[in-house]
Amino acid sequence: MIRRKRGGPLSLQQRGRIATTEQRRADTLAAHGDALFKCLGREAFGPEEEGLVIAHFGLNIEVEDATGARFRCAVRKSATGEPVCGDRVIWMRAINDQGIINRIQPRTSVLQRPLSAQRLQIIAANVQRIFIVFVAMDPNVGLLDRYLVAAGLEGIEAVIVVNKMDLVPDRAAKQAAFAHYERMGYRVIFTSTVAQTGLAELAQALSGWISVFVGESGTGKSSLIAQWIAADSLKIGQVNQESGKGRHTTTVTSLYHLPAGGCLIDSPGIREFGLHAIAARQVGLYFPDIAPWIGHCRFSDCKHRAEPDCAVLRAVQSGQVHPDRLESLRQIQSALLQEKLF
Repeated sequence: MIRRKRGGPLSLQQRGRIATTEQRRADTLAAHGDALFKCLGREAFGPEEEGLVIAHFGLNIEVEDATGARFRCAVRKSATGEPVCGDRVIWMRAINDQGIINRIQPRTSVLQRPLSAQRLQIIAANVQRIFIVFVAMDPNVGLLDRYLVAAGLEGIEAVIVVNKMDLVPDRAAKQAAFAHYERMGYRVIFTSTVAQTGLAELAQALSGWISVFVGESGTGKSSLIAQWIAADSLKIGQVNQESGKGRHTTTVTSLYHLPAGGCLIDSPGIREFGLHAIAARQVGLYFPDIAPWIGHCRFSDCKHRAEPDCAVLRAVQSGQVHPDRLESLRQIQSALLQEKLF
């Protein structure tokens, strides 16, 4: 059964509220940064250089320089926004491993979601691959499909990670349950840190890319990262043996460099992922198995429910589209049409 998740289209009024709230956040950061710059004076800072945002701690951003050294930085008003993990920024270093950010470099992609009616949360920037991690015992297919649509909107390659396979009694049946995603062209990796399976394949998929791990709390994202990253900040929760889920352990989005090359951004668990900047009628275009049939129905405004000569329904009946995928599309479209964020 597909769980329904909250989400909805953003109206002009909502976009205005989000813009206002984001501007207030940026102004708060800028006030802190500009005050620091004024207090220390320009002479206390070195020349401008490019850095990589590693983490965000309240009013401070952790920036890594070209040598791998890290600095806690404030943000000036000239940055015109709030830096997030994966951002390339222009900054200046100061004394005591501190610095100040002057500008955010143009982003190639952003992974974001409506956090409330007033705020749009950017999870990570400049991401090339998104790894959607789920517990094998109870995969949230509705959330998976939302992430896949969000990745498609940003042109980010999506990889599905079915984790904690050691808790599954019938591995073959679980793999078969995701076969239709593989037929669509998505890479599906089945992993277990307990049985040490699938980890080499996952490491190969991560190598050389700027990637982000997303998914619900307790799906084992931190345990997977711990296979390659020896970091004191990684916290791994105890697992509930019935559900297979652990406690939420990641509280700050952080970026890690992988031994084989590439970067991995670990984000706090997200139980709900709302879509934005997309109309209900457009969602099907980001379902690669359904998209070829859209536009071939008798009616141009076909809802793919019980209309005569519906090409999508025919594709389901002929086995070319999995029934769960059509149900998932309907759930997302209903949420976009009916639910409001305020």
